[in-house]
Amino acid sequence: MKRLYILYIFLLLISFKTDAQWVQLPQEIPNMNSIYFIDVNIGYIGTKSIDDDLPKLFKTTNGGVNWTEIIVPETGNYTKITSIHFFDENKGFLTTDDPNTSLKTTDGGENWNVIYCGIEGAQGKAYFKNDGTGFYYTYDLTRSDDEGATWSPANFEYGGLGIHDIYFINNQGAIGYMIKDWGIFKTINNGETWTWLLATYESSGAPSIFFVDEEVGYHSGGGGIYKTVNGGETWQNTYVLGGTELYFINENIGFVISRNFMQNHPNDTILKTLDGGDNWQAMHTVDNPGNIEYIIDFNFPDSTTGYAIASDGYIYKLDVAAGIEDITNNTVAIYPIPAKNVLNINNVEELQNSKYQIVDFTGKTIIEGTITDRTINISKLAKGVYLLQIDNRKAIKFIKE
Repeated sequence: MKRLYILYIFLLLISFKTDAQWVQLPQEIPNMNSIYFIDVNIGYIGTKSIDDDLPKLFKTTNGGVNWTEIIVPETGNYTKITSIHFFDENKGFLTTDDPNTSLKTTDGGENWNVIYCGIEGAQGKAYFKNDGTGFYYTYDLTRSDDEGATWSPANFEYGGLGIHDIYFINNQGAIGYMIKDWGIFKTINNGETWTWLLATYESSGAPSIFFVDEEVGYHSGGGGIYKTVNGGETWQNTYVLGGTELYFINENIGFVISRNFMQNHPNDTILKTLDGGDNWQAMHTVDNPGNIEYIIDFNFPDSTTGYAIASDGYIYKLDVAAGIEDITNNTVAIYPIPAKNVLNINNVEELQNSKYQIVDFTGKTIIEGTITDRTINISKLAKGVYLLQIDNRKAIKFIKE
């Protein structure tokens, strides 16, 4: 068993920094601007051009370890790829900062068709559902029913102000939400019509919206992170500082790129919550001794893995289970992660009088004892990655900071 611990921890140390749960992947890609993953292995990154070069598109097939360039056409006046969506490895759609130039491929990027999405004068982004229904949004809204091949005006009477984000529950079904300057909107008929929700929201920052189900949803912007439990009728502020991109695994576990918009360069931190937004904790603080000034974007292809792109030119990968091991499927969970002095344990009644061990990176048992209450004192542990083993249950990773 000790040898297994040593091997397990050794692998952890190869792939996990001890001060964060986001792992820096090896290949540097300068000037990143957008990211999209089909699944945990296959993903794409778009860049912006600094000089007169075209922006670039890169693809990975091994979870971000290696990236190869896909050539995009020299056409139009675009200088950045603003959004990416691939339905599979062949069919993909890019938007750019040139409103007349979006790009569609059906052969994995060997050839590209230039697409006009129907809105002039301002760069936009595209959101696609799993069934191929798409929405191109900027100050107005257009719609596609054929994976972006053709676009037509949407039945949306609230144009004129910026639309920032669109999300349908699980990227499928008829119920979707939109956040724009001074308003949140809902559709119950696959975007045929939109209804204005009388939500307390004012234009600020770079807002995002995400719904777990028809009742529970979150939105973020320069004014904070807000939650609704009644389908958007009312909202409560759960975090006073601003945020941009949101992703939730379920009602309780979620992630957000948090920003302080009052600074010249936003002080970005990726936050997580394990209790539905009641508490938020920094996972990756970017004002560290490294070269990261801010997080650009992140993307979660499923509930187990996330990828983030940062200003230092590197991609970071998250094992969602790190620090919340089996929280959705197991009766045992520990928090907070990272922890400073105390580990809290749920379901103490079931674990009462269970034996536990905390093992370090050499396989050495550092702390052992018997569970008698909800906490384990770890104040004497050095900073690093450890395993908590309770009886014969699955070991749980945690980080001591």
